[in-house]
Amino acid sequence: MARPRHPRSNTASTAPDLHVDEQKPIEAHKQTEHKLDVWRRYTGRYLSIIARANEKNRFFRGDHVFVVDLFAGAGRHGSTENPLGEVPGTARLACHAARSVQRAHPRTTVHVRLSDSNEVWCRRLEKQVAEYADATAFPERVDVTVDTADFAARIAPIITETHYAPTKRFCSLWMIDPFNLQLPIGSLEPLINAPSVELIINLDAGGARREIKAVTDNTNRLTPEQRISMAAPLDRLFGNAPWRHAFDGAENFESELIGVARTYANAFAGSFDHCNYHKLRSSNGQHRYLIHLSNHPKAAEAFTKDYEASRKTGFAKGNSLGWTDRSKMSAALMEGFPEVEMSMEELQTQTVVLLNKQQAKVIREHACDEGFATFDQRTQKIKWNAKCAKALELNLFPADSTQPGTQTRLL
Repeated sequence: MARPRHPRSNTASTAPDLHVDEQKPIEAHKQTEHKLDVWRRYTGRYLSIIARANEKNRFFRGDHVFVVDLFAGAGRHGSTENPLGEVPGTARLACHAARSVQRAHPRTTVHVRLSDSNEVWCRRLEKQVAEYADATAFPERVDVTVDTADFAARIAPIITETHYAPTKRFCSLWMIDPFNLQLPIGSLEPLINAPSVELIINLDAGGARREIKAVTDNTNRLTPEQRISMAAPLDRLFGNAPWRHAFDGAENFESELIGVARTYANAFAGSFDHCNYHKLRSSNGQHRYLIHLSNHPKAAEAFTKDYEASRKTGFAKGNSLGWTDRSKMSAALMEGFPEVEMSMEELQTQTVVLLNKQQAKVIREHACDEGFATFDQRTQKIKWNAKCAKALELNLFPADSTQPGTQTRLL
């Protein structure tokens, strides 16, 4: 029997127990890499804003906050550039941001809720987030749960969890990243009608454009019944939004994509005050937009700021270090100073990797979290390991792999 094909893959899976994201290098999929960078930046900012508000405003209930990923997958992506051979997915990035904020703001507890409809991937995801869930005590321990369920079935129970009064809820940030266009807007109704909710949807604008073209192009030889059948999924996706007019005024392919994203974002205008769309980098013929829905102007402003920062590359990135950048620097320092203790001042003044004060703080935390070094609470110093404590579970891209690039493994 042929192995089932994954919705995002054009070829049969080579390892049915692995998520497709684990079987391909993130570097070859720029839109996914871009999405992860935006999510990494914004989850940290979002949680920090709420935690600081909780400390400053005694009338604001920011002592608990929720981060939700309804299409969590297996929690990681393969990488040919990261020294560990992988980078965390949206689920693990949420857990990482939760732990960092709890460390900095111990009056705020972050709850991470993860789900996926595939039980095998959920079991793999549980292993990926075990270091957060199984830590001995707060703030290292994060309240994270993994459930095998259809996304629509998880919305109402999680919304119920956020209640702290009959009509009041703790703040929550939701990521909805479906494989395809099967996201009926009606299935989101319990979510979009709830207060204190902020929502990010990864829209396959290219796929929606193709479907709209097929239905509205009168030169296609389709029967009326076929057009009605093909229009039904679009009606469910856009709700009452006028998707048939998404291309009005469009002059080229790019403006048609913008029309699709704008029309979809506007479908939520009755529920959210700010409905914005931001294009991810295109790759492999896919064109996706992050739809950001919020009810506070500062939230829209903050998300746009992080999105714009994520578009910068090379030296334009400034002080922002991506996940792979952090791992590369940590690995270089580990190799340069094996079993050497180092204070924060010494970390800033070493010459193997040039770091400013803020970068040094980021690298110290990352190196200790990812097994390149250990932190001594008593001396406030880190000690670089002789080898990385986090061994990769398996070689995602073996020597005979057809995947591009080569993998560097820390042994």
